[in-house]
Amino acid sequence: MFFENDEISINIEFLPVNENAIGKPRRSIGIRPIETFTGGAEESIRDSILTKARRYGKLDKPYLICINTLSIKSSSIYDIDNAIWGSIAFSFSTNPNDKNEKLIRIEDGIFYNNGHERITNVSGIMINRVFPHNIPTSKYWLFKHPFTENYLNFDELKLPYCYVNNQTVINNEGENLGEIFKLKNDWLNDL
Repeated sequence: MFFENDEISINIEFLPVNENAIGKPRRSIGIRPIETFTGGAEESIRDSILTKARRYGKLDKPYLICINTLSIKSSSIYDIDNAIWGSIAFSFSTNPNDKNEKLIRIEDGIFYNNGHERITNVSGIMINRVFPHNIPTSKYWLFKHPFTENYLNFDELKLPYCYVNNQTVINNEGENLGEIFKLKNDWLNDL
């Protein structure tokens, strides 16, 4: 059994009873070791992007990096946004009369880090969470590099994508993979 939403992922696997145990008193429910963790997948996403960005050196063509995040750790939009745009932090003033409390992004993103543009040979990043059974409805996130040296027309891809306009992240609408590839949700049944 499998259940997933934006916050959790639950995978339950039923195991057959050992044939030697049939008809004998035994515990009905067993449990395997559980893996728990805190934090998300943003560091591994950043590391994967940087590794792929360096793979071909300086290019004179558009370069779209694609990463399929299948980690047991979360690959939520929060992890992905933190990897791409920078980690979220709480900012406030030391002035007791005007705290000016707000959420900000730290300059540790993949495109802009510590005041410098990065991986400008890359046109954009596509991050997926695709398995064969969910291609038509799979989650994916596409980001246009604001400082790229190799322009790519993201509108031609027909996919939703994020881009920066006047220091604001804009979400551009598009089709999902099922619509683009004309796949039904139960496409595997047709094979």
